[in-house]
Amino acid sequence: MFSAPRGAASYSNQLGQAIVDQLLAAHPGSTVQTIDLSEQHYPHLSAAQLNSFSRRKKPAPVSITT
Repeated sequence: MFSAPRGAASYSNQLGQAIVDQLLAAHPGSTVQTIDLSEQHYPHLSAAQLNSFSRRKKPAPVSITT
């Protein structure tokens, strides 16, 4: 899965592709299915949606000492 919006210019995508290339070289005949999330147009998630993924229901208490 590739997700960097910079595509081939992304270091993380280059690293991921290098790993895939090495795996294919080590295991001839294998197939790899990749998904490039930067090519998909997903709606942005709101803070409320992202917070709903968290198991924490209440913010952690913060203590400040001076």
